[in-house]
Amino acid sequence: MFEYLKGMVTAVMPSYIVVDVAGVGYRIITANPFAFTEQQVATVYVEQIVRDNEQTLYGFQTLDEKTLFQKLLAVSGIGPNQP
Repeated sequence: MFEYLKGMVTAVMPSYIVVDVAGVGYRIITANPFAFTEQQVATVYVEQIVRDNEQTLYGFQTLDEKTLFQKLLAVSGIGPNQP
């Protein structure tokens, strides 16, 4: 499990960003990817969701946002949607 990833934002797409950490590009789904800037170093707080054969990273700008997401996951019937 990861707490955060810190690295170069190499792509900003409509529903996700790509962060290069030590030569590995992580695709991170975010609510507002345009809050990040390409070619700048960013710290992204992440929550890893594993379902069946799929692993997904959800990213947040602050630890408070991540904590709220974790609390919402604890509510029955609420969970992340795949883009």
